[in-house]
Order: sequence, then C-alpha cells, then structure tokens
Amino acid sequence: MPGEWLDNEDEIVFVLQRLENTGLDEDEKTLADFKGISHSAYLIDQLYYWRRKLQWLRDRKSLPRCLTCGSDKVMSLIAPAYELPLQSFQHPNCGGTFRTAEDFHGMQTLNEVIDSEGFIVAGG
Repeated sequence: MPGEWLDNEDEIVFVLQRLENTGLDEDEKTLADFKGISHSAYLIDQLYYWRRKLQWLRDRKSLPRCLTCGSDKVMSLIAPAYELPLQSFQHPNCGGTFRTAEDFHGMQTLNEVIDSEGFIVAGG
C-alpha cells in the first residue's frame, strides 16, 4: 500500500527562484519543443505549477500518512550508504507497504484523489 511522500519546501522554492531568475533550462526547453509549446508559454505553466505546489504544501497541516489506514505514525527510513529514503518498508499498524514506483510510458494506473491532508476522497 502506498504512503505519502511530501515534497521539501526548500526544493520547491529553489526551483521557483531558478525559473523566475533564469527561465527554463535546456532540458525544459527541449520538453517544451517536444510538446509543441512555446518556451514562454511553458515557462508560465511551470511557474504556475510550482507556485500552486508550494501553496498546497504550505496549506497542509498534517504529517505524511499511510494511505491504507490513515495513520500519521510513520517514519522516513534512510538507506545509510546513500542517504536516500528506502524504496520500500512495512508499516506495522496496518500491514501496508510504503514504496516508490517508477512510471513509464503507457502504464495504466488506478488513480485516487487525495486531499491536501492525505485522505482519499475519491477512487481507489
């Protein structure tokens, strides 16, 4: 079962400042070209996206939670050799498993709508 991963506010602010100060990087320009979007329109879209993401995070009141049972009694485990979050671990209160997943082109997923506090409001 999935667990929440909340973005780091400092990382979002860093991206926003970079976009505001220097605009799109080369990878973002390439992506805009691939999508057939002008660089200026893509920059506006990215600024909007990152500002909304920052506001959502700042509005949030609760801690990350287990998306199976709703418990916020979870912990982030770090892989000592890499100083990165582990890819998977058991959540003992409900048997859910926290994991990350890689998306790939053409992957079909079952989407759930989760509110800003981590509660499933639709789907699943």
